[in-house]
Amino acid sequence: MNAFQGPASSVAIGRIVPKDKIANASGMSSFSDNLIMVLSPVLAAFVLSCGGLKWILWIDLGSFCLAFLVLAFLIHVPEKASAFYIRTKGSG
Repeated sequence: MNAFQGPASSVAIGRIVPKDKIANASGMSSFSDNLIMVLSPVLAAFVLSCGGLKWILWIDLGSFCLAFLVLAFLIHVPEKASAFYIRTKGSG
């Protein structure tokens, strides 16, 4: 999944975040990615021990639905790329 989500997230950040805030957004994105990698197994082990696989699947489905609704109705990604994205894409 990361093969699709990572590049899409990078493009969305480049289009949403103002040019002067790209470094901050990149740092926050990296921090949240690393935090997820550390905390996900701990949380999954806790939920598995308390409620079993059924709870894990329901929580996964619920988090997917919540993320889908937020992306569908609350976040607008502009069609035009920011200057940062155009500059970095052309240099690579």
